[in-house]
Amino acid sequence: MAAHLSKIGHVVFSPITLGHAMTSVGLKKPHSWWMDWCLTFLHDAAALYVLEADGWQTSKGVRQEIDVAKVRNIPIVYVKPDANVIKRAVEAFD
Repeated sequence: MAAHLSKIGHVVFSPITLGHAMTSVGLKKPHSWWMDWCLTFLHDAAALYVLEADGWQTSKGVRQEIDVAKVRNIPIVYVKPDANVIKRAVEAFD
């Protein structure tokens, strides 16, 4: 989804995408560190896109992001997963 939004001209910060890359090279931090890091970027965001992937409704991190966006009057866009978009994004990295 982040790649798709970038391709159509959005400047995207995806904490999941970047976070996984950072942990894969050894950066190990507690959840609170990751949330502080993520929310720093959210404070200046034009919008919060919430990908309604499996588990999003029970994610503490997503809930925190939504709460912060509401307090800061940042528009929230809920996006249903699109299997075709996700498949193309995965194929681009194969």
